[in-house]
Amino acid sequence: MATITIETEELGHLTACILGFRSQDADRPALEGVQVTPTEAGLRWLTTDSYRLGYVHAGQSDLQQSIVIPADLIDFALRYARRCELDTVTLEVDDQHEVIELQTPELLVPRQLIALDYPDVEPFTSGAPEQTPTLLTLNGETLRAAIHATITFNDSTEDKGGHPVALRTVNDDTLMILARWPDIADTHAYVQATSDGPIDTILNSSYLQELLDAAGDNQLRLHIGSSTEPLRARSDNGFHGLLMPIHGGQPNLERRIAAYLNLDRSELVINDNDWIPIGRGETSIGVRLVTSNDPFGRGNIARFTTQIAENLPETPGLLAELNALNNNAQLCRVVHQDDKVHVVAEGLLDTLDDEEIDTICRQLHHHAQTFGPLIQTVWA
Repeated sequence: MATITIETEELGHLTACILGFRSQDADRPALEGVQVTPTEAGLRWLTTDSYRLGYVHAGQSDLQQSIVIPADLIDFALRYARRCELDTVTLEVDDQHEVIELQTPELLVPRQLIALDYPDVEPFTSGAPEQTPTLLTLNGETLRAAIHATITFNDSTEDKGGHPVALRTVNDDTLMILARWPDIADTHAYVQATSDGPIDTILNSSYLQELLDAAGDNQLRLHIGSSTEPLRARSDNGFHGLLMPIHGGQPNLERRIAAYLNLDRSELVINDNDWIPIGRGETSIGVRLVTSNDPFGRGNIARFTTQIAENLPETPGLLAELNALNNNAQLCRVVHQDDKVHVVAEGLLDTLDDEEIDTICRQLHHHAQTFGPLIQTVWA
């Protein structure tokens, strides 16, 4: 039998901080609960829906392993303790780690623990980031007000829930919050902040505001790493939060190419020139992202290309032949560069779907098979 003891005030704090981060997806019942883990810093109470994560340390226990407590029991325990003016809440866990009981002088409430496996969150709570993150320090409530100003003050047809916002450092002591809308001009707000490097990240505004609510009106430390790593938040009230950025640009292109090739994202091999090679049959197609300076990636171009001839010096005859080929290239264009002939197709990244990528690749394969031998025969 293991005993968990926590002060009612602490239970109220952790409930306000982390219960909002648990999953509401019935297909992932483990994530509907609260993971409680013994650590050197004390009991860690953690929830996540795989997009954001929050945890605090609170209470005392002789628990020896992690358990997953139904969230409704924690919520009920807090409301009951407050109504009865109890200073502490006591929970008992049986030796088989199957049942947890809320124990009070006048009430005993047993509940089944959630037996399903919780995801491995240790790399996010204690693991080292992929790269040294940039530290951004600012007041949490000030940042929340800036997000509110850029999102809710605008009369737009786009759903305001979960709208993306970009955080960008202007200089060493100013952070810009930028919201993009489809039917009105971009909106900005600026807050005082200190950072030890440049920051340019995109986040779900609703999730970020919930994270700031949990942190409270405190000095907030945000550790911002690569585009594939979560933002890590630390506040003076002991709250720890993680939030995955919204992926755009190169990761988004890689995801779509992986879907086209029926590959897992991790199976893509990117060479030193930032090209994503697509091999189909005897034709190899390379894809590269040409980025704009827009934080949301508007104007980013995915450029697809394949080589159809090489060792061809520029001559009037070759140029005339390429111009003739261009007239029949449909989605593509034919170019000569560095004694090589390429077929190129490109489009704005945010307008390309998997079907359009498939169409472009089929066109490139067609031109490589049809025009390549023709050019080499005539001009080689």
